[in-house]
Parts: sequence; structure tokens; C-alpha cells
Amino acid sequence: MGRLQAQLLLAREEGAELGLLREEQARLERELLSHDEAEGEARRNLARAEAVAATLRENLSTAQLELDEERGRRDRAEAKADELAERPLRTSPSERGGEEAKLRKRVAELEAEVGAKLAGSKQFQQLRKMLGSKSQDVVRLRQRLRAYEPEEVPDGDA
Repeated sequence: MGRLQAQLLLAREEGAELGLLREEQARLERELLSHDEAEGEARRNLARAEAVAATLRENLSTAQLELDEERGRRDRAEAKADELAERPLRTSPSERGGEEAKLRKRVAELEAEVGAKLAGSKQFQQLRKMLGSKSQDVVRLRQRLRAYEPEEVPDGDA
């Protein structure tokens, strides 16, 4: 009977240990699920970020093309203005002065129009904002650098 009781006691201990192992297994499975969900969320966030980066690259490319087109238009307008300025006119000097003034005014209007289109583009505004933040970063870094390397080092002779 003592042997049977020892076996029963051993079986109870093993049952308790088995219960603890099952609880540990359930906890680990929940933790694994949690990690899998976090990994999935991270992958989705990465995909979204890559999509945004691709869109920004496309926008930058489009802005660059628009800028190149506007520069081409401006160059053509300037060339036309130069050509007209060099061409002798068969008019009196007073009429030429008036025509030159009109041409200069038109060139100025075209330059202003190109500048307004460029400055109004979303890509240009984003670029300006990014340059502003980088400029602020440079100012902050220069201030930090001054603490270690001041511009004016005191002279020991003075």
C-alpha cells in the first residue's frame, strides 16, 4: 500500500508540473501571437512608408520636369527678347524706345509668371520647408560647435 501511495503522490506532482507546463505553453503561444501581430503591423507600416517615399519621389521628379520646362520657356523668351533687341527696327528712335519698353515689360511679366508657378508648386514648397529645417539644424550645430571651438581664442599675451 505504501508503494501505491508513493506512486499516487508522484502522479499528483507530475500532474501539477504538467499543469504548470501547459500554462507556460499557453503563455508562450499568446506571446508568440503578440509578436506575430506586432511584426505584421511593422510590415504594414513599412509598406506604407515605402509607398509614401515612392509618391514623394514621383512628385519630386514631376516638379523637376516642370522646373525644366519653365526654365526652357524663360530661356526661349530671353532669347527672343535678345533677338528683338539686336534686330534693327525700321522705326524712329522714339518708337523703338516704346517697343523696347513693351518687350522688357513682357519679359518681366513672363519671368514673374514662371516664378509664381514655381513658387506655388507643392513640391517647391516642400523643398523650401525641408531646406528651412536643415538650415535650422546647421545653426544649432554651429552653436554647439562654438562651445568646443570658439571663433575667437583668447590670446595668452593680452
